[in-house]
Amino acid sequence: MKPSERLELLKPLERTTGKPFLSQEECIAWANQAAPLLNFNRQMHVAFLEHASIINIPSLSAETYAASVNHMTGIVQQAIVELRHDLTPAAISPVKAAPAPTPRHSEWKRVSAVAAILLFLFALVGALANWDSAVATMLKVWARFSPK
Repeated sequence: MKPSERLELLKPLERTTGKPFLSQEECIAWANQAAPLLNFNRQMHVAFLEHASIINIPSLSAETYAASVNHMTGIVQQAIVELRHDLTPAAISPVKAAPAPTPRHSEWKRVSAVAAILLFLFALVGALANWDSAVATMLKVWARFSPK
């Protein structure tokens, strides 16, 4: 479906925030019409469906219903703006993710954590037992795990 066609179908479904539906059934019918038209933007579509599932639960408080309906109304309004100004996700360049840490960096973090734990344990053992042998063992372990 072309964005212009989707926009023309969404415009009649635009509501002002705070304008109540006459019944829960009317609200559900509105949501069922709007939801498929939002599938051009996964984030909006999923958020809309989450709130639509809330309005389908019987016997919730009016405040809960109103909050979900207001969110859904806002999502429809955002979708209309995106379509009107051609701001669909395909038209927006993706944000580049930060580069993954190099294996050397990851290895250093792991080695540092292991070394810190071992240093603590050997310091504890050294305080309780023979200090000289604990220090000698600690230095051997540190030499083994330290980066080269």
